[in-house]
Amino acid sequence: PTTTKPTTKKEEISISRRKDAVMGGNNWQMGCIVLEQYKLVFCFIPKVGCTIFKQLFRRMEGKANWRLDPHYMGDLKTLRNYNASTVVEMMTSPDWTRAIFFRDPK
Repeated sequence: PTTTKPTTKKEEISISRRKDAVMGGNNWQMGCIVLEQYKLVFCFIPKVGCTIFKQLFRRMEGKANWRLDPHYMGDLKTLRNYNASTVVEMMTSPDWTRAIFFRDPK
């Protein structure tokens, strides 16, 4: 099979983001929320309390309607809102906290 090589750095980053689950992939529910004020990157997994966490983060950011269903609000920043070099900094710097919760499905 033939593959098309990106011609610009922007295309290269765009292609890598589509393949990268951390950057959000093509699924709007997957990805990582960024709370810059707290230097926190929180990667969430559906069915592992992500609704409560999103409500908490919306409340922490002072959203008046934080109790509403956060899945359709779209007002939390995710890694997709940042350029690749900023994401690398967030994901590797000791100044940032990265977190994820998962559950044992037993």
